[in-house]
Amino acid sequence: MALEREIRGFINSKSDFEFFIKTFQSQDYKYKFVQRLSIVAGDYLQRDLETRLRISNGKITLVQKKGDIGATSRDEIEMELDLNAEQFQELALMINNLSLKISDSYCFLARHDNHIFKSNNMEIKLFKQYAKGEFYGYEVEINDISENELEKTVKDLGFEIDKNFDEDSIVRHRNSEINYPLGEIKEKELLDIIRLYY
Repeated sequence: MALEREIRGFINSKSDFEFFIKTFQSQDYKYKFVQRLSIVAGDYLQRDLETRLRISNGKITLVQKKGDIGATSRDEIEMELDLNAEQFQELALMINNLSLKISDSYCFLARHDNHIFKSNNMEIKLFKQYAKGEFYGYEVEINDISENELEKTVKDLGFEIDKNFDEDSIVRHRNSEINYPLGEIKEKELLDIIRLYY
């Protein structure tokens, strides 16, 4: 289990997103581009546990994040899986079925194009999240740092800190406008999307 300390936020426009990519590419970071498909399930009323089934550049993982969604540090349990596309779909549908048993739950499909920049103790992720709609954002993760130092570093990198990024109404809006509820996707369409990531 790894302890994360991170801040996430919005990037206002595609041009700002592209500016940050060029800026960090010109600096001394290790760069990686990752395309990710995620099935994300949780409970809006108890937002301290979230389960994610994802494919990242062909690697499949089942991840559980523990701790408040807006907190700067959360515990994470991760398991690598060896599944074909049909098995991935079956597991996604099982997760969706479980989420239907929770009164105020969510289970959605999200797609990400991630530009990841790493140094010794820091990871900067610039992401485009899309499915029905799209938005741009960032995530900065640093090891062995206080919350105040993390916020200062994020501001020094040029990002705006939005304390409302993970506020309930904003998360609900983002999930309904950007992501696809898994139950609304036909099984053949879901399988076709999954196969794009294999």
